[in-house]
Amino acid sequence: MRKLIVTGANGAGKSFVAARLSAVRPEIPLISFDKIKLTSDWQHRPRAEIEQGLEQVISKEAWILEGGPSLLTHALPKADAIIWLDPPLILRAWRLLVRPWQNRGKTRAELPAGNFD
Repeated sequence: MRKLIVTGANGAGKSFVAARLSAVRPEIPLISFDKIKLTSDWQHRPRAEIEQGLEQVISKEAWILEGGPSLLTHALPKADAIIWLDPPLILRAWRLLVRPWQNRGKTRAELPAGNFD
């Protein structure tokens, strides 16, 4: 597999799982959909710019793409496989509650600069 999507709801563990997969296959680039769709302060790029950025990624011969289900319309037809993470709601809620404290004052690796939890 050279084209893999890791998706699921917020707090599902997408970034964690994708980073682990990338560590096993470092020759395959890890792409965060958030870096394609966001600027700073959680502002979304224009839709056409998001679609163009995503198209540039999925046209390549290999990638691990992590992000929410909104990327699926474009990426799924080009993917070799998809991992859909669906942990229990209580676990997702806990992760979303704790995450801002774990990342206080810094931007998580999968986000563009200037996006703080």
